[in-house]
Amino acid sequence: MKVLNIDLLVIDLETCKRCVPTGDELKKAVQILKPTADALGIELRHREIVVQTSADAMLNALLSSPTIRLNGRDIAQDIHESVCESCGDLTENNTSVDCREWHYRGQVYPSVPLPLLMEAIMEAMLNIDQLPPVTPTPPNKLPENLQRYFENKKQAARVKTVEIYDPAMCCSTGVCGPSIDPELMRVATTISAFKEKGIIIQRYGLSTDTQRFISNPVISEVLEQDGASALPITLVDGKVAKTKTYPTNEEFSDWLGIKPNAGKPGKSGGCCS
Repeated sequence: MKVLNIDLLVIDLETCKRCVPTGDELKKAVQILKPTADALGIELRHREIVVQTSADAMLNALLSSPTIRLNGRDIAQDIHESVCESCGDLTENNTSVDCREWHYRGQVYPSVPLPLLMEAIMEAMLNIDQLPPVTPTPPNKLPENLQRYFENKKQAARVKTVEIYDPAMCCSTGVCGPSIDPELMRVATTISAFKEKGIIIQRYGLSTDTQRFISNPVISEVLEQDGASALPITLVDGKVAKTKTYPTNEEFSDWLGIKPNAGKPGKSGGCCS
């Protein structure tokens, strides 16, 4: 099955009056287009990436928030921004912060309009063979607007960044097929529970995000020393916190300072069921 990666990159997914509704509209577009994607033999792989630090912004090649990428390509090549007061509230001194605005068919929107998303995703699906996944090249330095935001961001608003680098699996979570690994189900359920609290734990797969493994020097060093047997690798604020096995629920809670809600396992969303 062909894959279309649909990534939302934001500096906040709880307060920002532009990022939050943009995320909601993107979820709606993916849901509406899923039957069409299934008919075309395309998996829509939707991810939300909350960028917490300037270093993380550099690694993700973030130039403006929010950003939506299809197989690594920004759907809006021309960046237009204006003052976002809600993001200014996340800084120590009400620092002026600009967020992206969307220009579509002669009008300006504070959050992405659904028709723009539908058109962009449909076009990408119809041209999937000409749109192989790419990894954006990190800039030499962050745009001044983002640098100013991260330098003045309230510490109380900052949550540790947890990333999991998975071994090669048949889908993004490994929760698929007739026989589901209970450990993978636990991890997927725990991550989903944190997401409900507004905390995003990012996962990258060796078979689907290869360039991410190569471009991250910490991951590259571990793999060079220990090979693929070191996977899964968990990073906390960019540093290795655990290798070879997944974090326990207690470890997740210790790192993030909060316990997830006990939730029921959701549908797998895998590719092999």
